[in-house]
Amino acid sequence: LGRTKGDRARSQQTLEFLRDVAATTSDEATRLTAIEALGNSKSELVHADLVDHADRGRPADERRAAARALATLDLPRSREYLAAELATETDPAVRTTAVGSLAGHAKYVPLVADVALRDEDAAVRRAALHALAEGSDRAARAAVERVREEGPDAELREEAARLLEARG
Repeated sequence: LGRTKGDRARSQQTLEFLRDVAATTSDEATRLTAIEALGNSKSELVHADLVDHADRGRPADERRAAARALATLDLPRSREYLAAELATETDPAVRTTAVGSLAGHAKYVPLVADVALRDEDAAVRRAALHALAEGSDRAARAAVERVREEGPDAELREEAARLLEARG
């Protein structure tokens, strides 16, 4: 955010404004837009605010916006938070965003593979499979092969086969 002292000050003011709007406005659309704008800031300073908005006590739309913002923020601690949320989050849209944010990160291949094989929601399993397919390492490919062999439904197994064929 910004390069000169004046730019940094304006950026800081913008972040404070967005934080305030996200925390206090009663208009849902405005609140959700402010939450997503916090993520677009790419500032480490907003991580804690976004985690607060992702809390399970918040409305589902707010958790979804916060998950998208955390994924956009793309910090290691944001990925850690989203990875941890996969185990307990009830909203499939939040889980889908979480697995998408882990794509291409070898550290999370076992977790994403587990989601692809075991999540109760077919759309989340499919998103996890695609996140695995984005990986370029052997572990990611092996996980896609495992989904092809052990996936919980024929559609997912076929999708895994198509992804493997497309990658050669």
